Amino acid sequence: MHDFVVEGEGQHVWLQIRTRNSNTAWIAERIARCAGVRRSGVGIAGLKDRNALTAQWFSADMAGRQEPDWSARASNAVEVLSVVRHRRKLRRSGLSGNRFGDDSRRESQHLARAATGRGARRAG
Repeated sequence: MHDFVVEGEGQHVWLQIRTRNSNTAWIAERIARCAGVRRSGVGIAGLKDRNALTAQWFSADMAGRQEPDWSARASNAVEVLSVVRHRRKLRRSGLSGNRFGDDSRRESQHLARAATGRGARRAG
């Protein structure tokens, strides 16, 4: 696992998103549109099963852009759990816990706890 420190600053916004019946590519496209960036400006930690209820981390390069109201983009299929600023783009396989099964749940809980105390804000 790449341990990451929640920095609370930087041009990248990391989003922890809970999805249901939505694939990773579709979510990444929605984030790109909302952020006003190209799809290549959106980072993902890994791919998820479309049919599962999952928590997943994405990033968006917001350099020189106004950050949108992420919570306003929520739907039945997508819920923004946390928003964190970071200096780096999230890379695929950048978080070892971003996998299927219990490890994903534990890693997401760990990241959410870390984010809450160090520059993160809950969406909503």
